[in-house]
Amino acid sequence: MQWCIYYEDGSTYSDDDGIAWDAPKSGVQAIVVTDPAVHHVVLTRADFYCYDPDWSVPVWRTMDDWGFQEYMREPGPRLVVFGKWLGNHEYQALMTRITAEWGDRQRYRYDKT
Repeated sequence: MQWCIYYEDGSTYSDDDGIAWDAPKSGVQAIVVTDPAVHHVVLTRADFYCYDPDWSVPVWRTMDDWGFQEYMREPGPRLVVFGKWLGNHEYQALMTRITAEWGDRQRYRYDKT
């Protein structure tokens, strides 16, 4: 599995389930992406999660309003799934679930190194 999307209703969608373009588009809580350097990266708390198939390894990126507008102006097909706010208790439960499913070697989107 290269990536997995976690939704507000507890469901998931990953590249094992199908292609990114067929993923449900709303209610996203987190996306976990494999990364050989750190095992996996957890993308959370974003308004927009944008898929970039043009990299050598397709990648998900988090975006705010300005980043989303810039992404949408880039040439080629664009894929966006939409984040949904969740409270601290729900966020902690989600992180506990992700750690149980992926292990504790992770890096979060705001890490600098």
